[in-house]
Amino acid sequence: MQKACEQDGELFEAKRSTAKYCSDRCRQQARRRAKPEAAEAVEPRLPRIVELTGQELTALGKLDTVLGAQAMTLAMRMTSMRDTGSAIAALSRELDRVMLRARGGGASEEDEVASARRRRDEKRRKATEAREA
Repeated sequence: MQKACEQDGELFEAKRSTAKYCSDRCRQQARRRAKPEAAEAVEPRLPRIVELTGQELTALGKLDTVLGAQAMTLAMRMTSMRDTGSAIAALSRELDRVMLRARGGGASEEDEVASARRRRDEKRRKATEAREA
C-alpha cells in the first residue's frame, strides 16, 4: 500500500496500515519536532505546594525574607523526584517549622518526634551520669 510520509511527504510502501513515516529517520525527526511544540502548548506551572507556600508567605509579607526564601526552597525541594519518602517527610516537618516561625509562632515549638528524641537523649544522659557516679 502506497502512503505519503507525514514528515517529508515522500511516497513509500507501507508494511502496515498504521504506518506514518517512510523511515526511522523521518519518525525520529517528527518526534523531535513535536516535543518543543508540546512544551509551548502547556504553560509551565509551579507545583501546588510551592504555589500555596508562596501565596501564604506573600499574605504574611514574608516572601522576601530569609524565612521566606528558606520556606520556598524547602517547598521546591519537596517536589523534586530525587528524594526518598523519608527525606520528603523530613523536609515537610522542617517546612512546618519554618512556616510556624514566619507566622510569628515560636521557634522553640517542636514536633512530636523531636520532643521524643529530646526526652530519650535526656534519659540516656542521666543513665550515663548515674553509672559514672
